[in-house]
Amino acid sequence: MRREIFEQAARPLFRFKIKSIASALLLVLSLAFAAPAQNGASVSGVVTDEQGASVTGAEVRLRARSGVQLFGRTDGKGVYAFTGLGPGEYIIEVTARGFSTVTSEALLLDRGATAKRDFQLAVAAV
Repeated sequence: MRREIFEQAARPLFRFKIKSIASALLLVLSLAFAAPAQNGASVSGVVTDEQGASVTGAEVRLRARSGVQLFGRTDGKGVYAFTGLGPGEYIIEVTARGFSTVTSEALLLDRGATAKRDFQLAVAAV
């Protein structure tokens, strides 16, 4: 009888300990995954035409020397952005319908660096 009373009293305490341990583990894991994103490099810029008007929907391709490629599109103001990047050497290529493709010089990003690269697109020859 005493054993049954002890076991019934211990169950809520055991559940509390399990929930506490699980919560602590979840917190540690979420911080571990958030830390690299905060320390990641970023690159952003604006894509315009020869008259300075923003180019909406231009495809922006970010290529790393390691072979990784990321794709994005400019928004309504011609702005693009890539965040959470690892350190390394990157090349940016911008294409849009009716315009010539533009490729950047090599861009070296250090951990946590922020770079801005704007592009001006010329009308493609017919």
